[in-house]
Amino acid sequence: MPAVSHNSPFTARVEPAARDPWVVLMPVFNDQSAAESTVTALHDVLCDEAGAGRLDHRVILVLADDGSSQPPAPPNLPPTSVIDEIRVLRLRRNLGHQRAIAIGLAYIAENIPCRGVVVMDCDGEDNPADVPRLISRAEEEGMTKIVFARRRRRAEGPAFRLGYLAYRALYRVLTGRSWRVGNFSVIPRRHLESLTAAWEIWNHYAAAVFKTRLPCCEVPADRVRRSSGRSGMGLTGLIQHGLSALSVHAETVGIRLLLAATACIAAAFAVLILVIAVRLLTPWAIPGWATSAAGLACVMIVQGFLLSVLFCFMTLAGRQGTTFIPIRDYRWFIGEVIRHLPTSPAAAFKPIPLSDVAMWPAAEPPISV
Repeated sequence: MPAVSHNSPFTARVEPAARDPWVVLMPVFNDQSAAESTVTALHDVLCDEAGAGRLDHRVILVLADDGSSQPPAPPNLPPTSVIDEIRVLRLRRNLGHQRAIAIGLAYIAENIPCRGVVVMDCDGEDNPADVPRLISRAEEEGMTKIVFARRRRRAEGPAFRLGYLAYRALYRVLTGRSWRVGNFSVIPRRHLESLTAAWEIWNHYAAAVFKTRLPCCEVPADRVRRSSGRSGMGLTGLIQHGLSALSVHAETVGIRLLLAATACIAAAFAVLILVIAVRLLTPWAIPGWATSAAGLACVMIVQGFLLSVLFCFMTLAGRQGTTFIPIRDYRWFIGEVIRHLPTSPAAAFKPIPLSDVAMWPAAEPPISV
């Protein structure tokens, strides 16, 4: 394990190793059964790839425990597994899976020298069999692009898919971008530090990648059914997740809504002029009709003006400085880091002491043994 040097009060750089591994990051929240099934399936896929000579790098698994009532226990993997070690980042409180991903990426950027990071959900809906395809595409691109899995087909019911189509349409209207990706992706090491300096990943990881304009590409992949259990994200959580993605593009959304409000004001003025012209220049006016129509047009103008002011302030607020930067502030949310290594088939995994590893400054959270 390479040492971590702290050369300034702001950053800590990891000395590169001769042969860096891949890192797989999964956020976990009270989903032990699904996480264990997904890790086991991923282990089988990676071992098959290594056996066929298509994977010549070792793998480190990082589980970002998002305040679970019971910390996720690493599954029993053989000591000859391609997965060299498993680290469990226990967060001090539940933050949501997007923020757990942000903290996990910041931790990896500072503490684990790696070739790249695979981000995937722990519930098994991100098919572990697609991981080699994403890694292969990243290597084909010379490790210069972030590779996302583009969703071709979903495993949810028709009601969810209908709502998802409506959300995609709304997202396209408000941001001018199409939306067909989720968390499932591969991040080359060269983009990791840039991404973890973007405050937007605190709200939504995938939207932040597009906002920061990092080079990316897509690989078609199908979503599959959960490996076990049921999703804990209800309708409220899904709506919050969608709004988080829109909040990353708050400036663009504000400008587009400002233009729409301006168009409404122009249309109301046109209606007002038309009403006045009909009332004064033609015999077509119905008694009382002109007054009602003119009053309605004036109300539309006032509302459009107020909305324009609101959207202007929204856009300006989006350009203000932020108080959270993941690579700087993630430490405050990590309670402890538990590291596991394969030992023997009988013992499977056990925590190893990290007292000799300079992982944290003295004032920061400790790594437990």
